[in-house]
Formats: sequence, structure tokens, C-alpha cells
Amino acid sequence: MQKLLRCKQHPAAASGFSANSWHKAQLVKSSEISESRSAGAGVDGIAARADWWEHVTLISSLLWWVDWWLRRTQADAAGRVDPSAEREAGYRLDHVARRLAQLEQLIDA
Repeated sequence: MQKLLRCKQHPAAASGFSANSWHKAQLVKSSEISESRSAGAGVDGIAARADWWEHVTLISSLLWWVDWWLRRTQADAAGRVDPSAEREAGYRLDHVARRLAQLEQLIDA
């Protein structure tokens, strides 16, 4: 154990705790995590997490399409061809509009 404490990679060496107290703290943390997981493990907890992830995924998709739309419009404005943005800007803007409509429905629901 003393060898581990001298090793700079061991978290107890940087925290100033003894190795035993550091490991006890880690055990407490892991038991708190498992308790919090089991508390939200019911169907309601799963449904709440799925609802949250649906919003996050939709926002991520929206931002991805906005990024591609910007690439294409910037390439068009510069008069150059961007091989990664082959389709016209309107195609991407249509996806942005659809994602916004979906997000609006989720928020209103």
C-alpha cells in the first residue's frame, strides 16, 4: 500500500488521504450511486430518462443539420464546392425545420 501512495497516479497520493481512508470513501461513493440508481429504476424513472434523452437527441440532431446547412451556405457564398456538403442548402434547411417542429411538439406535450 505504501508503494501505491508514493505513486503519483494513485488518487490517494494527491488527495493527502491515507490509502485506507481513500478506499473507504470510494466504497461510500459507489454505494450512494447504486442507491440512487435503484431509487430511479422503476418504470417512472425509466420513462423520465427516456423523455429527457428524446429531447437531448432531437436538439443534437437539430444542431447537426444546422451545422451542415451553414457549411453549404458558406461554401456557396465563397463560390467554392464543399464535397462534404453535396446537396443544396434547402435540403438541409428542410431537416432543420422538421426537427424544430418535432421539438415544439415535444415541448408543448
